[in-house]
Amino acid sequence: MDMPVAIGSSGLALVLAVALVLTATGAHASADETTPWPTPPRSVAPGPEDWSRLQSGEIIVTDTRLDEQGGSALALAVYHVDRETLWRTIGDCNANTRFVRGLKFCEVVSESPTRAMTRQQLKAYQLLPTLDYTFETVREPFEWIRIRLIEGELEALEGSWRFQPLPDGDGVLVAHQVRVHPKLPVPRWLARRTVHRDLANLMACLRWEVKGWSDPRQRGKDREACP
Repeated sequence: MDMPVAIGSSGLALVLAVALVLTATGAHASADETTPWPTPPRSVAPGPEDWSRLQSGEIIVTDTRLDEQGGSALALAVYHVDRETLWRTIGDCNANTRFVRGLKFCEVVSESPTRAMTRQQLKAYQLLPTLDYTFETVREPFEWIRIRLIEGELEALEGSWRFQPLPDGDGVLVAHQVRVHPKLPVPRWLARRTVHRDLANLMACLRWEVKGWSDPRQRGKDREACP
C-alpha cells in the first residue's frame, strides 16, 4: 500500500539541521554526485562489531567528513518495529515536529503514488538563520526513499532512507544518508556537534516516537534525545 511521504521532516529536517551548520555534508558524496536519479540507495552490511553495537541500541554515525569541499553523514540504527510504522511516521509532518529539532513548518505541496513535493522551514538553533526549502522525494514503499532539493536557501541537498529487515525478522535496520551544502559557512565546532550528536539524537527520538526499542532501559535514553 502506498502513501504520501513528507519525508523531509524526519530525514530531511535532520538533514537540514546538519545543513545549518555545515559548509557541506554528504554520505559518500562522490558516489552520490554521480548516481543517476532516482537510483535506490545502497544496502548496508555492518560488520559483526557494529551489529553488536546496533543490537544493543547504539546509534552509529559514520562516514563523516568536514571540510570546505564537502562532508559525509551516514546514520545507522535498529528499530524493533515494522517498516510500515516507520514509513508512516517519517511521512507525517505533525509527528516530525516532535522528533526533529527546529522544524517550524512542514507541508506536502503535491504528491503521486511514488513521488512527493514537500516544503519545510527549519531553525535548528536560535543564533542560526531559518531555512526555507522545497524538496522532492521518490520512494519504493517500505523499502527506500531518495530526496533532492528543488529550491530554497541551500546550494545543494541530497538524502536517502533505507529500511532493511533484520535477518531474524525482528526489526529493521535503518540507514539515513545525507549530503547538504548550505549557502553560508558556520563554525566547525557546531558542524562537528551537529553531525555527531544531533543526527544521532534524531534517530533516537524517531525510535522513541515509534516505540521501536527492545530494552526498557533504551526507552529512557531515546526519550532524552528528543528536542
